[in-house]
Amino acid sequence: MMNTEPNEPNQIDPMQPGLQPPLPPHQSGTLQPGPFQPGPVQPTGGEGRMGQVHAGPTPTSQQVTIFDKDYRAVIGTILWSWVLFWIPVPFQLWAISSRKLTLYGVTTLEVKSGALSKNFQNVDLYRVKNVSAAESVFSGGRLFITTAEGETIRVPHVKDAGRVAHTLRAAVDQSRRDYGMSTRENI
Repeated sequence: MMNTEPNEPNQIDPMQPGLQPPLPPHQSGTLQPGPFQPGPVQPTGGEGRMGQVHAGPTPTSQQVTIFDKDYRAVIGTILWSWVLFWIPVPFQLWAISSRKLTLYGVTTLEVKSGALSKNFQNVDLYRVKNVSAAESVFSGGRLFITTAEGETIRVPHVKDAGRVAHTLRAAVDQSRRDYGMSTRENI
């Protein structure tokens, strides 16, 4: 049988599962130290420069878990990360839509890029040394146009880059024939 006198703490058998410790009794309107009330301020010797002081439950008080973890906060984080993930998309769309590749007859190629500040590059087709293409699932097609001076012009975001590169090579060959130039390779 358990002693229920107010001056002595109740005893709990730790071997019995599911038992919660009782709340501390109230005496003359004051709260006693227990699982929900802080105990007296106790110095912790030797820690820090001057010793740290903390108020907390007394070492002999019983602890009760008063809440369970709620993982619903992760939903908000996931939603915000999804929203933030899409922020660069309008800028990328703007960069793609502002790039233009124009072929003027069989003489000149113009590469226009930039949305706020326009950049124009004009290339005489007879001076083009090489046209190559690369395609990727994630970044789309890219053209690499190498001039006789060794400059390489990179043109990203080209749909069906292989076909466009073939068309440019044909235009380069035609331009060279029109200017009476022949291609020589050193072997």
